[in-house]
Amino acid sequence: MPVSPGQILERFIAGGLIDSRSRIEGRGDAEIAIVYLRATRPRAGAGRQFLRALKQAGLRVHIVHPTDEALPFWRRMNAEHLVDDDPDQPRTWDAFIGALECQMKKPDFGEDKT
Repeated sequence: MPVSPGQILERFIAGGLIDSRSRIEGRGDAEIAIVYLRATRPRAGAGRQFLRALKQAGLRVHIVHPTDEALPFWRRMNAEHLVDDDPDQPRTWDAFIGALECQMKKPDFGEDKT
C-alpha cells in the first residue's frame, strides 16, 4: 500500500526534522501543495529530504505563496527537480498583498452637494 503525503510529513515531524507547524494540501491523487514548510534545524537538508521523499512517492509538488526569504530555497529545489513549479511564477504572499493594496482606493461618492 502506498504511503500518503500526510504520512510522509508525519514521519518527518516525528523524527524531529520538520517543524510541526508545517502544512501540505492534497490536490488530487498525485499532487500536493506545500502551504508551509520549515525545518527544525535550518540548512541541515531536512527540507530537501522531505521533498525527495514526496517525489519518490510519485507526487507532483507545488508551492503556495512562497515568502521572499524562502525563494532562494525554492529556486534550488526547482533546479534539483524536487518541486514542479517555478518559484518565481507563483505570486509570493507579499506580492499578493501588495497587489491588493494597489487596488484599494478611496470610494468615489461624487461631488459633495452641501
